[in-house]
Amino acid sequence: KVSNAQKLEYLLPDKLLKYLDGGSPYPMLRLILPDHDSGRPHTGLKEAKVGVVWAEALGLTKNHGTYQKLMNFTSPAYNGPGVVGDISLVIREVMEERYPCRPSKITVGEVNDWLDVLVAIVKDRFGMTNTSESNESSLWKSMLEKEVGYGNMSGKEASVGQRKVTKQKQYSTLVAKLIEKNLSSLEHKWIVRIILQKIEIGIGFRSIFGYIDPYAQELYDSFNNLKELCKRLSDPVYKKLFRLTKEQSTREMLDFNR
Repeated sequence: KVSNAQKLEYLLPDKLLKYLDGGSPYPMLRLILPDHDSGRPHTGLKEAKVGVVWAEALGLTKNHGTYQKLMNFTSPAYNGPGVVGDISLVIREVMEERYPCRPSKITVGEVNDWLDVLVAIVKDRFGMTNTSESNESSLWKSMLEKEVGYGNMSGKEASVGQRKVTKQKQYSTLVAKLIEKNLSSLEHKWIVRIILQKIEIGIGFRSIFGYIDPYAQELYDSFNNLKELCKRLSDPVYKKLFRLTKEQSTREMLDFNR
C-alpha cells in the first residue's frame, strides 16, 4: 500500500519544488486541489455530459460499442467492475484502446489554459477579460479560443457567435484539441477528475498544505484563497516575518504561563 508520504512526494517532488526556486506553486496546486481554487469556478459539467463530450470528440456514432460504454458508464452491463460508475476510469479505458500509454508533453500551464477556456464557455465569459490579461494569453490558449468559435470576439459579438456554435460542439472541439496533444489515457482520466473537481487521491488538502509549508494551512484559513496563499508562500520576506511573529507569540504565551 502506498503511504500518504509517498503520494505527496510523487505529487510534489523535491525536483519540482527546486525547479520553482521560490516561484509560486499555484499553477500546480490548482490542478491538485481544484475544489479549493476560487480563481476558477466549477464548470458545472456532470459525469453524463462529460461522457457525451468525449464520445463526440472521438467521432463515435450512437450504435458504436464504445459510445454505449460512455453513455452507460454506471451500468455493469457495459462496463467492468473495476471502472463502472466512474466516468474518469471509463474514459481512461476507452482511450487506452486507441492511444499510446506514454505520457504526453503537455505542460501544467497548457492544462490550466485549457481549463480556463472550458470555464469561459460554460460561464459565457468570452470577451469579459481585461486587455492586460488578453495580451498575456498564450498562443495555445488563443488558438483554443479561436477553435471553439470565439476568436477575438467580445461583448455582443460573443453572444452572436454563441448562437452559431452550440456549447456541446465547443466542448467536444476542446477535447479534440487535447486528443491532438497525444495525451495518455491516464492524463485523460485526471483531466476529467479536475473538471469534475473529484480528484480522489486519498490525501486531504490539509496534508498537502502541511507538506508545502508548516504554516500553509493557517495562512489559507486567513485568506481562504489558494492563489493568495501561494503568493505569500513564494515571498521569502513575508514568510520570514510571519514565522518570526508566530515564534514571538509562542514565546510570549509561554512566558505568560510561567
